[in-house]
Formats: sequence, structure tokens, C-alpha cells
Amino acid sequence: MRWLLAILFLLLLGGGTAQAQSCNVTSTDVDFGSVQLLTGASVDVTGTLTIVCSNIGFQTAVACPNIDTGTGGTSGTSRLLTGPSGSTLLFNLYSDAARTNRWGSRSVAGLGSVIEVPIQGNGSASATFTRTIYGRLFSPQATASTGSYSSSFNSQGVRFDYDDAAGCSGERPFPNRTYSFTVKAQLNPYCEVAVQNLEFGNRGLLTAAVDASTTMSVNCTKDTAYSVSLSGGVSGNTAARTMVRLGRSIGYQLYQWAAVRPGPARGRTGRAPAQPGRTRSTAGFRLRRHRPPEPTPTPSWRP
Repeated sequence: MRWLLAILFLLLLGGGTAQAQSCNVTSTDVDFGSVQLLTGASVDVTGTLTIVCSNIGFQTAVACPNIDTGTGGTSGTSRLLTGPSGSTLLFNLYSDAARTNRWGSRSVAGLGSVIEVPIQGNGSASATFTRTIYGRLFSPQATASTGSYSSSFNSQGVRFDYDDAAGCSGERPFPNRTYSFTVKAQLNPYCEVAVQNLEFGNRGLLTAAVDASTTMSVNCTKDTAYSVSLSGGVSGNTAARTMVRLGRSIGYQLYQWAAVRPGPARGRTGRAPAQPGRTRSTAGFRLRRHRPPEPTPTPSWRP
């Protein structure tokens, strides 16, 4: 039975019996917390591997932690967190803060290298050794559904090698040493809205309606319900929007369609489809005067 995670110890014994030695291993979870992966940088967190050894005297040992695929499996050289409806997130574990040395397993090719943890006894009854696990959750991963994601790592034992070979080249089993940890993340709903400026250009006498348009794009994580609202601007009234300057105003209105229809644009709702990055809603904005013709005011108006 293939074991998902194991700590392998190579004891370079200078005397005494290996059976007198005892080492226990624990690890904290690697928790990415609440994240959004629609845009932005990858998310980096850490966990801690702790090895407590008893009765090792002044002997030297090398701990060889192997980290396998976890319950989420792999995709190429990356590990996977699994979430709602089979959705997955790519992540990996490293032995260095720069996230360049992938922490792997000898039993699964491609995951990375087995990390050697030097252990040097200090003559006391027990000695503790720690190693940081550096995690990275990659971004962007915009097609993933929101929800909880995880991958569990469960040890099947700790193995010792009594030979004098250097490094982590060989192991022999030493039973009854187990531990586990979980990598997890919570993917939150997230949307980004982008709107180009709406320009009516240079105008002279306002004796007729002036048309202009712009595009609004809404980009959300998969299956995220969204609603976009347009305020009344400086007037505070969506039914009677105005541009003002020096105490005078020009009325205008915004619409969701290229052709003017009854009712101003107050908002729009929708749901993000499976392929993000597409324009979710496009609004055609139109300027109309809402009172009888009047003298054209001083130029340079703003909403």
C-alpha cells in the first residue's frame, strides 16, 4: 500500500543500539485561509514540522521527510486541493522561503526532492528539531468554484536505516510512528468591475439630445451571483441625473440599451459563467435633456 507521507530517518550510529532511539513527528496544518484567486499574486503561508527524539545521546542522524501527493492528488509537478463539485486548486510545498525547492517524495517522481533534516544529539534525554514547510497557492485560478478546499496527508510510519550510507538513500521500517496534517483554503466570492469614462465630447448649443456610450465589464469567480448598481451621481436621484457647474445644471440619463427605453439605468444583475474574463454586461449610455429647450450654459460640465 503506497503511503502518502512518511518521515524517513537515516541513523549514522557511532555506537549503542538503534532500538534504544525514539523519535516522534508532528506537523501543523498549512492553512491558506480565505483567499480570492481571480486576480493578484499567489498566496504564501507556512507550516512547521517538529521532530522530538529521545535517547540519542550525542549521536548524529538525518531525518528524511517525504511528502507525497496528499488526498487531492497532483497535476504535473503541482499538488491539488479538492473542493466543491470536484473543483481543484493548484498549490505546492517547498523547503525554502523563496519557494524554489519543491518538497517532494522518492515514491512519486516529479514532486521534488526529499528534504534532509540534520539531527545532532546534545547528550540530553531528548532533543527537538523543527523545519518550516513553505506553502504557495497559485494565482490566478479564475475558473475554480467558491467554497472550501483541502488535501490531507497521513503517515504510514517512520523508517530507519542503520547503514552508514550518507543522506537519505535508503531506509528500513521502524513501526508505530504516525502523524498527519492538512492543507486547506477557503475560496471566497469576488468580482472586479471596470468602466471606461463616458465622454460627450465638445458640444455647442444643446438643441437636441446627444448620444454617447461606454462599456462596463464585470469579472467574477465562477458561479458568483452579482448585482451592479448605478447611483444618481451629484443629484442623488437616479430618475433625474444632472451635471453641474457654478450652480447651474444640465440633465442627462443613463440607459442599459443602445436605444432609449423607458426607465433609467439603476442596476444590473447576473451570474458569472464558467469562463471568467469575459464581459458580463455592456451598457449603452445616452444623454437626454429632461426639460424644454433652454439657453446653453457655460461649458465644462461634470457629472
